[in-house]
Amino acid sequence: MSKAVRTALAHTRAPVEARLVLAILAAHANKDLLAWPGADTIALLAGVCERTVRRHIRTLKDLGELRVIRRGVAGKATNVYRLDVLVEDFEVIDPYDTRT
Repeated sequence: MSKAVRTALAHTRAPVEARLVLAILAAHANKDLLAWPGADTIALLAGVCERTVRRHIRTLKDLGELRVIRRGVAGKATNVYRLDVLVEDFEVIDPYDTRT
């Protein structure tokens, strides 16, 4: 298990059902804590339907542990997930931070 997955699971306040989605996202995250697997990929790995994946992502987002960033153009947009639950444990530069 990677450090990102261990740390995410140790620090999350998410219910047990959403933890698997968080672990999958953490396993896909790059050094900037960004991941972009599709909902279909997450669903396949978690053994759930895409609707369940979207519900768990919404839960993680509501807890402030995950940020969903839309990228691309209309009709071809994809989501990038920023694992905010890991920010304190990893030094990262946020390319999507608009506060500057």
